[in-house]
Amino acid sequence: MTNQNSDRSEANSTSDKQNRDSNPNPIEEKAKIFNLKTFLKLLWLFITEEKAKTFNPKTFPELLWLLIATRQGWRGIFAVSSILVIAIWGAAWLVTNVIPPENKIDIQTVVGTFTYTNGNTRRTVISLSPTGGDKDTPWVETGIKVKKGDVIRITASGRINTAMRTIVTQGIKPGIDDPTWVGPSGLDNSQKRISFPLYDQAKLLPDKGTTYYGFGMLLAAVKDPTGVVKTESIYPFPQDENEPLELTTEKNGELVLTVNDIWLSGDKKDIYVPSFEGEDNKRYYRQLAESEAAFKENIDSWSKETKQKKAYEQYLKREEGWKSIKDNNNWNIWYDDNIGAFSVAIIINP
Repeated sequence: MTNQNSDRSEANSTSDKQNRDSNPNPIEEKAKIFNLKTFLKLLWLFITEEKAKTFNPKTFPELLWLLIATRQGWRGIFAVSSILVIAIWGAAWLVTNVIPPENKIDIQTVVGTFTYTNGNTRRTVISLSPTGGDKDTPWVETGIKVKKGDVIRITASGRINTAMRTIVTQGIKPGIDDPTWVGPSGLDNSQKRISFPLYDQAKLLPDKGTTYYGFGMLLAAVKDPTGVVKTESIYPFPQDENEPLELTTEKNGELVLTVNDIWLSGDKKDIYVPSFEGEDNKRYYRQLAESEAAFKENIDSWSKETKQKKAYEQYLKREEGWKSIKDNNNWNIWYDDNIGAFSVAIIINP
């Protein structure tokens, strides 16, 4: 009896196996082939057949199809996508707000600058011409934006001459003019030219008490959004050119540079055309006459009367020149007479 039951059990098992072999699961069977046609068929089977609920994926394509075909699968895709988006956003925020940016080199062409940025520190090297910004301003724009509280350290080297005319006349007639070349600290008291006393007070940064701010001295300032640079916000380079200029900005704006020289305006005629009175003024015009005549005359043979006459002619020329300056707004005439360059290195820490 036992053997008969065992035989029937084996027969039933064999029959079930044959039935499974003859009626395979259509999903499992069709998943063996990975192509678009199979994918579409299986997708339809997943959606329409109850068997999709109990389907056990064994390969990546089967898993992918199962994710797309069921509500639970779409929820999983949404959850994973959300996590990825949050992770990418968080990484971007860390890079831009916490982790210092990578070093970068930026070339600007406004005044010939080389900028190196390392984290929050900016290092800029500028080749500064002493001829001013343009016809309307003595200030040279650097393109460097600063914020209130930024700490700026400026070093400079190089030589400039603030009276190019003296270089020419010195080559023709030595001794008439002194073509003095100066560094970033400018002329000191011992190098002052005996030209015209009011010149020192007509400089962009005039002397204050016993403090002398020489011609050619490197100057820095922060130009506010309105484009205004006030005298009290000008920072002069130290008297010792081996020392850096260090400052903390008091407002937002753009860092601008220039050298100390005379910038004319409509109310400064007496600077360009001193009256022909007083010995200092007459000596000034005699120097102009000698510089001009050195190209074509033997000034050593001039009599006292000739010197006086030549000086007065220079005074009349200046009167005519002032009319042209006013008509054309050539307030930069003193800066146009400068030559040379400073190499200026700027370090900014916020």
